[in-house]
Amino acid sequence: MKRLVVLGVCLIVSVELLTLTLHDRRFLLGASGVALALVLLSVRRVLGREAQPAAAPPPDDLGDSLRRWLATTETTIRWSESTRADWDRHLRPMLARRYEIATGQRQSKDPAEYHATGRMLFGAELWEWVNPNNVTRSGDRGPGPGRAALEAILLRLEQV
Repeated sequence: MKRLVVLGVCLIVSVELLTLTLHDRRFLLGASGVALALVLLSVRRVLGREAQPAAAPPPDDLGDSLRRWLATTETTIRWSESTRADWDRHLRPMLARRYEIATGQRQSKDPAEYHATGRMLFGAELWEWVNPNNVTRSGDRGPGPGRAALEAILLRLEQV
């Protein structure tokens, strides 16, 4: 801003000196007025840019992440109340990953220990809905276990 004002004053003085060297004094006032108008417009433009708010408000990251989480949760609940094929395709892989992360058990290391820990943690009935090897290949359109089973599985995973 200071640099702009200094350059503006220099412009006005140099225009006046240039007009004085022409020996025609009638253009002095007009040329100085034009130079002054250019400087004032530049100052106004700089001040107007600083006073403007940001073009777009900053994104609401917390609101966006909360909306994504809510949408994901609603979708997960819909899948749990849908068919067994949906459960096998969407929920079983997610639950198996969470089980592996929570317990530290890997099916590739020791399958017998993996299944024994799963039966011990969930019980025989719920383990059948988490077990990644219990997927039906025929695309079973029968009902899935429902929201209550999903809730029980998630509660047991939280307790680990």
